[in-house]
Amino acid sequence: MLKRSWFLFLLFGLAVAVLVMLSSRTAERQYSWKNFFTADERQPWGCKIFRDYTDEIFDGEVSTVRATITDQFRKNNIPPANYIFINSQFSPTFSDVNYLCKFAEKGGSIFIAAGEFGLLEDSLKFRSAYSKQDDYDFQTTQNLTLDDLSKGDTLRGVNFLNPKLKRETDYIFDKEFDHRIIRFANPKNTTSLGRDGSGNINFIRIKWGKGEFLIHTLPRAFTNYYMADSVTASYGFRAISYLPVRKTFWDEKYKDGLKENRDTRRFLFSEPALKLSYYVLIGTGTLLLLFGGKRRQRPVPEVKPLQNSTLAFVETIGTLYYREGNTQDIINKKISYFLESVRARFYVQTTVFDEPFLQKVSGQSGVNFVQVMELFQLIDRLRHTNGNGSGELRKLEQHIWDFNQNSKR
Repeated sequence: MLKRSWFLFLLFGLAVAVLVMLSSRTAERQYSWKNFFTADERQPWGCKIFRDYTDEIFDGEVSTVRATITDQFRKNNIPPANYIFINSQFSPTFSDVNYLCKFAEKGGSIFIAAGEFGLLEDSLKFRSAYSKQDDYDFQTTQNLTLDDLSKGDTLRGVNFLNPKLKRETDYIFDKEFDHRIIRFANPKNTTSLGRDGSGNINFIRIKWGKGEFLIHTLPRAFTNYYMADSVTASYGFRAISYLPVRKTFWDEKYKDGLKENRDTRRFLFSEPALKLSYYVLIGTGTLLLLFGGKRRQRPVPEVKPLQNSTLAFVETIGTLYYREGNTQDIINKKISYFLESVRARFYVQTTVFDEPFLQKVSGQSGVNFVQVMELFQLIDRLRHTNGNGSGELRKLEQHIWDFNQNSKR
């Protein structure tokens, strides 16, 4: 009996290990379109490819920094070097901005690719904003179809102003709906380096003391999605070519995808004695459950579950409707119940199935617009038609079932 218990325990542990391994491999194959910008992230909006190539570009003199800017400069006496920041937004503190400006004054080069730059905009006297073609609000987008929105996802005409870097054909970024540009900057110390198809500036150099700030408003150009494409990969390398080949710091602190250890046991694992005690406790508890539980087992009397009279009632009513063959009455009831569900879930009136109504239901439920339109067209037709057969009833049930399965609410 003892050998059998250990065999079952080992078999269970092996099965759990296999399931964990398979689930982790499956998770790696799934794509996430969240913003990461971290150097070890392989998802589309990660920077692993670009980070790997920076070692070759700067002759292996690239160091990853996981501390804040203030801690980095306060604890280290750093000679003139490069500092690279890539993220959807750059939000330094007042102290961070102060240290960056001092670093640039001594000859440092700071490359920042982001959509927003926080306090740095006030210090360097520039502003980032949405381009005119992306500058519409929520009310305007309510009148656009899905086709109209997909056309706005492509950013065309991106290129450099320097003839040595400018490509004959402009770059096209096919997933850049949230595109920012630089509205204005101080002309005394600012040089425009790049633009988009509308002629808006999206890449500038700001001289600061002996050094410089390189400000770029298209951070996703340096992510895996575009760096893996042979057409757009050269854009990131040409943009970074403004930095001299020397010691370079790669930021991993100011990132959307910063991975933090949120395990509540991290303090236990940080101390060897506590870690050993934790494992001993887990092992002792497991042995107690395996062997101590068997000694205290008692026969459990069988309790028959209560009969569900509701199911019997529903079955009786369903049989009655089926024998009567009154499918129109069933259709009307199903439509009434479904419309009541729509009103309760999406807070809409179900008197008129016009395009604004369909757009709102599709947007809030996450169901494809065409599928929503077909469902409510069928409901509208069945409400005004008598004598429908069982085929129409099954078609209505299938449409309602598909909608409820795909709906997020």
